[in-house]
Amino acid sequence: MKLPIVSVLRARAQFAASQLCHFCEESPLFAEVVYKTRRTLSDCCAEVMKGTGNCVSDIDVYRGIVRAYFPNADVRFLMDIEINGAAPSEEEMAKLPEKPAPKVSAKKAAPAPAPKPAPAKPESIQLSLF
Repeated sequence: MKLPIVSVLRARAQFAASQLCHFCEESPLFAEVVYKTRRTLSDCCAEVMKGTGNCVSDIDVYRGIVRAYFPNADVRFLMDIEINGAAPSEEEMAKLPEKPAPKVSAKKAAPAPAPKPAPAKPESIQLSLF
């Protein structure tokens, strides 16, 4: 099921606004550029989401928004794993899952229904963040 772009934008808008505020707190120069730019966050979100369908990573959204305001800027992302305590025992690692994964049948899947033709009128996007 493909979600309308408006639904995808609404889902991302709050997080994008929060992250944009964080970036502005991090860099006074970036904050000044955001303040002076005529494009709104809604405009930037719409541009970033254009052509992405239902799937786009958070980091790609943040990079797109930052570059919409400051084209030669980038966003770095660091993810670490923190291990607390001892490794699992051999018995724990050998344990089978309580609920096994469903078996895939050898039958071919039924063909997907033909897609409905797209509406003739262009889709309009309206997003209010504040």
